[in-house]
Amino acid sequence: MDQKSSKNICPLIAKTGDVTLCPYNDKCRFSHDVEGFKAQKPEDIEGECPFLDSKEPCPYGLACRFLGTHKSKDKDGVLGGKKKMSDECNGLNKDVQKLLWKNKMKFPKADAKLKALGLLVTMLRFYFST
Repeated sequence: MDQKSSKNICPLIAKTGDVTLCPYNDKCRFSHDVEGFKAQKPEDIEGECPFLDSKEPCPYGLACRFLGTHKSKDKDGVLGGKKKMSDECNGLNKDVQKLLWKNKMKFPKADAKLKALGLLVTMLRFYFST
């Protein structure tokens, strides 16, 4: 197998800093060399990590350009430890999603504003002209 570049670190390891979490282990196409990645990583930029105030860990983990500002870091410098981030980013229920997919969701305030700007009629003509 070819030697893997340390700059292409496994995304899961970059987020968590834990090399044991990768389900692919030796078959992973990315590097698991944390120290090699840290050695070649560009210098941190000025400022604070935007995720310092959030309850979730920084999604960039070891790859964060503000890694030095992570306050509650473990031995690898990962913000928030190894707490799993929520995979859910869309909290809409299925009924609302279906209305949006079918273009049946009503937006009366937006429609009123568009009508006041003279854009609603234009958009409806454009939508139904095809």
